[in-house]
Amino acid sequence: MTNVLVVVDMQPFFKAAAEPHLRKAVMDLVDAFRERNDPIIALLGCDCGSVPGPDPVIIDTIGGYDRGFVRVKRKDNGGPEVNETIMQSMNICEVPDGIYVCGVNLCHCVKETAIDLADRLVSQVHVIVDACGSNETADKDQEAIAEMLASHVAIV
Repeated sequence: MTNVLVVVDMQPFFKAAAEPHLRKAVMDLVDAFRERNDPIIALLGCDCGSVPGPDPVIIDTIGGYDRGFVRVKRKDNGGPEVNETIMQSMNICEVPDGIYVCGVNLCHCVKETAIDLADRLVSQVHVIVDACGSNETADKDQEAIAEMLASHVAIV
């Protein structure tokens, strides 16, 4: 059984990504996936042609792992980069059993990535809300969760 962890936009200039409880939740997931030897993909946002600095601890942990991949996404939706990494770089012969998504911002990049992956792949896509942050209101986050559920994304 192969599961893939996707860490979205854990970059310090996003206010939500700097929250200590979120960083801990994401690092706990990274450590758990590493212990199981499951692949991890970190997606970094690109802003106006310059690549913002990633969280060094999280990115160094993922980048220093032989099944870790760090990718720059071209849009809010990182689904194409995840799909490309799974198909070309991971040497996975079958589709992953599950894709687990965490990071920031829940109602933008996390949502867009999860919905795209649910549409694109036959794997079950899960969003781990306890490891997601947001700069939006609780109402906007609830709307995003409803939209993901309607798109067959599991919320855990």
